[in-house]
Amino acid sequence: MATAAAISVQCQAMVGQATHSPMGFRYAHEVAWAREIAEYSGLSDALLNQVERIRAMTADEKLRVSHMLWEEAWRVAAAGVRARHPDWSDAEVASGV
Repeated sequence: MATAAAISVQCQAMVGQATHSPMGFRYAHEVAWAREIAEYSGLSDALLNQVERIRAMTADEKLRVSHMLWEEAWRVAAAGVRARHPDWSDAEVASGV
């Protein structure tokens, strides 16, 4: 099975910089090739659908989503620090994150 980094590189290569379709592919054979790579590496159509949706988002939407994801990741990390150090104050937890 491919590593997460290798999959990320493959996905970036699949979508490239083309902008002639909602998914970013110029030709139908590029879509077929991307789906073949996804299937070979164990990825589902869900990932390709996610790429399609992200590419269709405006810059503002992407920024809002990325900020929401950052906040959620911070909350999860803080919960982990609190679980390991229940006696720590909020300031200590924040510095531990």
